[in-house]
Amino acid sequence: LKKLQSSQQKISQLSKSVESAHELHCKEQDNRQTADSSYFKFFSIEKLHNWVLTGSSNSSLSLVFRGASSPYLTLSFSITDTMVVTLDASMNEVPRSAQSFLSESRRKRFHPAVIGFLSNKMSLLCEDLKNMRLLSSSEIPSVIHFAELRAARIEEAAKEIDTILNRCRDSFLQPSDTLKHEYEFTAFFKNSSKKRDRLRVTLSIADCYPFAPLDLHLQSSSNQFDIDSMNRRLRKIAKPGFGALTRVIDAVHALVR
Repeated sequence: LKKLQSSQQKISQLSKSVESAHELHCKEQDNRQTADSSYFKFFSIEKLHNWVLTGSSNSSLSLVFRGASSPYLTLSFSITDTMVVTLDASMNEVPRSAQSFLSESRRKRFHPAVIGFLSNKMSLLCEDLKNMRLLSSSEIPSVIHFAELRAARIEEAAKEIDTILNRCRDSFLQPSDTLKHEYEFTAFFKNSSKKRDRLRVTLSIADCYPFAPLDLHLQSSSNQFDIDSMNRRLRKIAKPGFGALTRVIDAVHALVR
């Protein structure tokens, strides 16, 4: 009977030890998830010079992209107790507390038509980001990197179009009437020896510019320009790549001289 009582006591102690070990294991997992969340969250913004941290806690992270125009692209990540990550992307004005971290020298005054282009493209980017599903906090760095590359590409295109609009007096930019989210750049050129003729150049700018070729259309008001020959030359230049729009416009200038 004494041996049986002693065995029961040992079994009871062993059971308590197992329960304590299980409880410690659960706490370790919870702490590890929290640590992983914090690691990936702060690893996301480490060495990212184009972003400003505007808010952070154990369950959230807010960043602002150092863009060339206002309002700015803002990303807000929320992490639930079950480690589910949600993302909200929007174009907002920067809080006063973060304004000192944004360089005024990087801001640019764009042509009114380019402002509309920029606003449209950044809104599309926000919608694409909102539709992204993050399975864990470890995916936050890749999402930030994706947003930065896309926002930088949009701004580079806006700067290029703005420069061309200022160079070409008789030119304009407008949304496409036929294709959604595309824009059309139109410019008119004259030749001193062909005073009565004007060359109209229309370039369709795809949403994924500059990773898609420019759609080119030429029209001569009185057929004094050799449209077919110019088309053949320009289509070789209108290949995908940064600066494609500028290269085509420069080539047209050279051809109409």
